[in-house]
Amino acid sequence: MFEQPTTPWCSRHLMNTTLQRSLKDQVAALSTELALLLQLGDKIVGELNVDKLFPAIVDIAREVIDADTMLLPLLDNDYLDYHYAAASGLNAERIQGQRFESSVGMCSWVLSNKKPLLFGHGQALPMGDNTEWEAGMESILLVPLIARGAIIGGLSGLGKRGGGSFTEFDLNLLTVFANQASIAIDNALMLDRMNRQASDTESLIRELTWQKQHAEVALESMTDGVMTTDRDGLVMRVNTVACLMLGMPRVDIMGRPIDELFFLFNDSGEEVENTVSRAFGYDCMVRESETITLSTLGGKNFPVEMSAAILRDEHFVADGSVLVFRDVEERRRLTQTLQHQATHDHLTGLINRQEFEYQIERILDRGGEQHAMIYIDLYQFKAINDTCGHAAGDAMLCRVAELLRTPLREADLLARIGGDEFGLLLKCCPIDKAEYIAKMIRDLIAGFHLEWDGQRYSCGASIGVVPITSDSLGLEQVMSAADIACYSAKERGRNRIHVAQVNDITLAEKQDIMRWLPRIQFAIDNDNFKLNFQRIVPCDPDSKHRPHVELLLRMVEKDLSIVPPGAFIPPAERYDLMPEIDRWVLKKAFAMLPGQIESGRFSQDTLFSINLSGTSIRDLGLIDFIDALQADSDLAPEDICFEITERSAIENLSTATELISVLRGKGYSFSLDDFGSGLSSFSYLKALPVDFLKIDGMFIQAIAKDPIDRAMVKSINEIGHVMGITTVAEFVEDQAILEILREIGVDYAQGYHVHKPEPI
Repeated sequence: MFEQPTTPWCSRHLMNTTLQRSLKDQVAALSTELALLLQLGDKIVGELNVDKLFPAIVDIAREVIDADTMLLPLLDNDYLDYHYAAASGLNAERIQGQRFESSVGMCSWVLSNKKPLLFGHGQALPMGDNTEWEAGMESILLVPLIARGAIIGGLSGLGKRGGGSFTEFDLNLLTVFANQASIAIDNALMLDRMNRQASDTESLIRELTWQKQHAEVALESMTDGVMTTDRDGLVMRVNTVACLMLGMPRVDIMGRPIDELFFLFNDSGEEVENTVSRAFGYDCMVRESETITLSTLGGKNFPVEMSAAILRDEHFVADGSVLVFRDVEERRRLTQTLQHQATHDHLTGLINRQEFEYQIERILDRGGEQHAMIYIDLYQFKAINDTCGHAAGDAMLCRVAELLRTPLREADLLARIGGDEFGLLLKCCPIDKAEYIAKMIRDLIAGFHLEWDGQRYSCGASIGVVPITSDSLGLEQVMSAADIACYSAKERGRNRIHVAQVNDITLAEKQDIMRWLPRIQFAIDNDNFKLNFQRIVPCDPDSKHRPHVELLLRMVEKDLSIVPPGAFIPPAERYDLMPEIDRWVLKKAFAMLPGQIESGRFSQDTLFSINLSGTSIRDLGLIDFIDALQADSDLAPEDICFEITERSAIENLSTATELISVLRGKGYSFSLDDFGSGLSSFSYLKALPVDFLKIDGMFIQAIAKDPIDRAMVKSINEIGHVMGITTVAEFVEDQAILEILREIGVDYAQGYHVHKPEPI
């Protein structure tokens, strides 16, 4: 902020040419020197930042008396110590920040006596310990810094530049400059203290009252609008910020009654009494709330935080007031934005699950009217998201959100409560009307198509409807019932609606399934699965069938207990977690099996069976995922057989047929698991180009005792062979079953009798 003089100081010229000048010239030079010194002093008095002020003071003072080093010792608040707040010249970096007891060094004499000290030309030093910086100096000059009658520090010049000693003239110059510096330092230190307490308006007001002589400086440093009045409410001082906020020049504000400069209104638009008038009336500080709106004479309106405090004279009688106000419009806007973000989904703009559940709780608390909730779960969304990318998935969700708004009333609430799940709260709506709206929503979604990269994509919805009545127990029960109703709709097929009934007998069972969700998700997130394998052996040991192994999945709980697939796969299918689990198995298989073959665990010609769930069959990105894994693995497509159940294949016949055809074309083989469990198994078999038929274990287990089961197995085996399909019998638990399978001619057997599962 300060520029150092670029020309030599008049004081140096004066000393170099003293003998040649006349007395008149010396006086003129001294006047010029003092005028320049006062001008520089005025500059530093206007600086209130201690980080800039202190270095400027020592730089200027050093030039004034031409010192090698200039120090600024300041007393601490307790007067027990002093420290060098700034230093300029030789050893400045080493000296600055050094702290000493007030009894140490020549500074101690000046600080305790409040008198200057000039050492040089044989003058004796006062008694006392000197600092290492003072020891050996030919000349030292110290002057005190005094503000409001109290000493606050000093200016210490060490060594005359170029040799020699400081003079009385140097002492006079430095003393004049020290007077100016004292004011500047006192102002800056006061403001620094005030800034430290600026968060507390009351502290700020007390500070302003205590230091009236520095009010203008403090006022202009504020970022809030500040005005002071006399006891009659006439404005005595106003800072620039207040002028800008009120849209008025300072001259139009000064001396006017403060209640004529602006008006205050509450949230209802009613004018309220001026804060200063209220402070005078109550004879105490008054703080307004954020909801106060300030209206200027120019017609500008904005919300403010405002407080007014009474200024008192020496008799504690009200003598004026200080008004502090802050424009909080931007903060209010930010608060509203954050509140909106906290309660709304950023993608669709709908309210989020947290806000949706809060609104349901409010409905439940009030009771009375009948309401309804609709739970909407999209299917095919994940496939679109994985195949076309997140941008396409986001576009799909936004468009669906627009569709869902179509049949709604203004009072109804629509929320995005999950990745591809939406919730609808229908207020004051009977259940039959809610079912009608659910059908409208189903039809809207079914008729919707997303155009993306030249392709058309569609999705469907499973919808659950639940009543919310005075009998509803609470939020958790309502959300659980809605989720279960949606699950029931999904179990019945695509684009179905299920209206929850009070006497739904499957409630407890499905709630048990829901409790699996966090356990399965934890296993997915923490890689808590493991692979076992079970050999599938030829029924005829003399046959030349290829070695065959099925990979079996197990889940590891937090306590390291092992969970069989029959326990966690149904809830995983319910919550659409099977695609993630299937992909975990595929990644592990392609990564681990080459090493197992190389180690001799499995022979080079082993065929590995990997199960795919029904939801993975519908995964449009599955083929690309498998291609990427195979490209980075030593496993050939011919080494892998994918198993799908008969039920999932029939439920997804077209997509299953396409998946099988594409992957078989790449060299993979397919096995149809649990064959015979469906009512129309044989009619679908011709449409599914599979390589293996795994005969459902329910026919195998009693084959030695039940002739009908034996006949069923024989028929399936014969039809499979006619179609060129290899047959596999599951659940082979003893030798008698194995012997019968050999007689019938079944190709492979799998079960605990032939091989118990082992970990890979």
